[in-house]
Amino acid sequence: MYNKGLWRYIATHLFDILKLREEVPAALKLNPKLAKLVLKCSGRFFLQGIRAHSKDSAMIPARQASVFILELFLLMMRGCDGSQVGLNRV
Repeated sequence: MYNKGLWRYIATHLFDILKLREEVPAALKLNPKLAKLVLKCSGRFFLQGIRAHSKDSAMIPARQASVFILELFLLMMRGCDGSQVGLNRV
């Protein structure tokens, strides 16, 4: 699964959050390197400049999509070991 495609899909469909909560976890489970995919999707969120944090910024949907991907990943991590999502255990 392509990280930009997933991120764009979520960002453009934020108006239907219930549908996303059903579709995205099922799609994420198909990826063998889930943790890497989630980090690539949300990595841009932390690199935004100060102007992206104003209330009228065009980057608000982008931030919301990044946070949503992280939220779904954390919910998926509940009750599983790291090997199921592409994390190596030491």
